[in-house]
Amino acid sequence: MTPSSSKSLLQARPVYHRTDEAIRGHVFCSFLGLILRKELTDRREKAGRCLQWDNVIRDLDRLEEIEVESEGKRLLLRTDACGVSRIVCRTAGFALPSNVRRMEGRSVLLPRQETSVFLPLSCGSLSGTSLS
Repeated sequence: MTPSSSKSLLQARPVYHRTDEAIRGHVFCSFLGLILRKELTDRREKAGRCLQWDNVIRDLDRLEEIEVESEGKRLLLRTDACGVSRIVCRTAGFALPSNVRRMEGRSVLLPRQETSVFLPLSCGSLSGTSLS
């Protein structure tokens, strides 16, 4: 990490909390984020990969998963891993699940609401996948 990147990383804006628990939670999550970033940077360097942090965040943010029900089948649909997101996952030591997975049993997500769902597929599509 260069001095200029660490300076921008540590720049902060005022954050106001009403309780000590909220302050502790904020500090814990911020510190955990720094530890995870350091671990990923170390693994990336060990693997000899050169990834820009802005690209990592942008491409991981594009990964989305939704639960849908079609013809009595409950499925989880995931957007394609694009850009450096697949490399980041491999470097971190885990594999992404398939783009389409059938759900068995009860949902682990919030209760379903009758709404339309928009699945942005900005990096690709679910082409070639079967819903059956």
